[in-house]
Amino acid sequence: MGRRTTAGRRAVLGACVIAVVTIASCSTNDDAGAPAVTSGAPDGTIVVDVAGTSIPFDHRLLGTNAPAWISPTQLTDPSFHEKLIDMGTSVLRMPGGSWSNAYDWLACETDTGCEWHWAARPSDFAELLAGTGAEGMWTVRINGTAEEAASLVAFFNGEVGDDTVIGVDREGEDWGTVGKWAALRAANGHPDPVRVALWEVGNEVFGARPEAGPECASFGWEDVWTCDGNEYVLGNDDHDGFLRFREEMLAVDPTIEVGAVGIGGDQGEWSAFGDKVIESTAGKIDFYVVHDYGFNSAAPSEEVLDRPSRDWPTTLDDAREALAAANPANTVPIAITEYNMFSFYDGDTDGMMAEAISAFYIADTIGQMALNGASMANLWNLLNGESSSGSDYGVFDAITGATNPTFFAIAMWSRFGDELLLTRIGDDLADLHAYAGRAADGNLTLLVLNPTDQPMTSAIQLDGVSGPLTGTADVMSAPSLDAREVAFNGTVLTSTDLFATTPTNIGEVAAGRFSFTFEPYSITLVSLASGLSDFLCKRS
Repeated sequence: MGRRTTAGRRAVLGACVIAVVTIASCSTNDDAGAPAVTSGAPDGTIVVDVAGTSIPFDHRLLGTNAPAWISPTQLTDPSFHEKLIDMGTSVLRMPGGSWSNAYDWLACETDTGCEWHWAARPSDFAELLAGTGAEGMWTVRINGTAEEAASLVAFFNGEVGDDTVIGVDREGEDWGTVGKWAALRAANGHPDPVRVALWEVGNEVFGARPEAGPECASFGWEDVWTCDGNEYVLGNDDHDGFLRFREEMLAVDPTIEVGAVGIGGDQGEWSAFGDKVIESTAGKIDFYVVHDYGFNSAAPSEEVLDRPSRDWPTTLDDAREALAAANPANTVPIAITEYNMFSFYDGDTDGMMAEAISAFYIADTIGQMALNGASMANLWNLLNGESSSGSDYGVFDAITGATNPTFFAIAMWSRFGDELLLTRIGDDLADLHAYAGRAADGNLTLLVLNPTDQPMTSAIQLDGVSGPLTGTADVMSAPSLDAREVAFNGTVLTSTDLFATTPTNIGEVAAGRFSFTFEPYSITLVSLASGLSDFLCKRS
């Protein structure tokens, strides 16, 4: 995206909390399966099928966007890096939304004609990746050439002294060798590669401005040369397409993955852009890119909370079916490289994206993406700035650096585990949202969202677990759904150090069954382990 504006405010009474339950067991199960959250448990009970099927939970779903308007000072600040580590950020997508189609990496790195002379440079992003250990994703500009994109791969991933030739592009510019750009990186502070493994070609190309072609939308926003899916993939006499970009980039580093711009939902929309991209790539695609923003205008809180479980299964099924039909022997991963609640700042007239309700929306969205087969995702975005309505796409306040509520949605999922298990919920607890999982060390997890104004007491039944367990509970809480300030374990944090707070001790759990009360509007992390000290060591 990158096209965000303004607007009002609202009031919803209540109190908010987020809970994850983590439990230890020696059970493992490698059977194929598709765990889900279903009804059918006894009233007042959440049942976790510990011995049943499981699917992987890909931690690349916990990515965010790091746009180039974040100042170099912030991107290279070790205290900022610590915040991202605390949050559990997995993938950082750069240089940010619509800016990606105009961002001239070399001009910005050398300060020789960068469109925004104050923008972050590739070397600033390299410092961000090195300081956080996060995986890098870069969106190259489709308005450039394939050799220009390949030289940026060389900048991040190349070795000084590598004499692999990149060559002359269609505009007559000689991009030299891989080693030339690795040497520029080294001169700017990083002698060793700071690897970027994931790459996209262009941002939201389907949304080109109307002058790009007769089929382009009258309200198009992207300054790109086409909105046609075939042209985007194959190029034309004047422009390189996705396939040529991918070929030149892989020639520099064959281990990278290069994703193509797609659309969510019906692949026949936007003049069949998605169908054309899928057919034209003919399997030469490493991941398929979808962006998802739930609303264009203000919506009731009930609709906002319902939207993730209502829409994600269809959104991902439509894309997956189109990909499978075109490439039956090749499963192409789906990457949600931008998502959030509202398409435009102006639509969020109540400022919901900066309120506690946003933590619920993002936490449930991550769960639904995981259950429905998305491979990676990037929340829009790390730092954005506040609109006149009080809305904010950012995880952190752009002025103060304080955490917005969405921070806790990612932070708690980052401690969820490595696989998802089948969960059943009693009909009388249908307002709860629950996700069960298991970590590599055998700890089990149950992430429970209570988006109601009533406490919910539930029996937790762990089928397949026996023997005593020891438990604690971490809780994110807020006084109302529209609160802008939240507490973690009863403390309003001045930093992001979750481990500076003390979780509630829930004592010993016998025979895989215990009772727990989920506070009003809550997201709670209950941790149960047969060897609690091992779990605490892992957290620290």
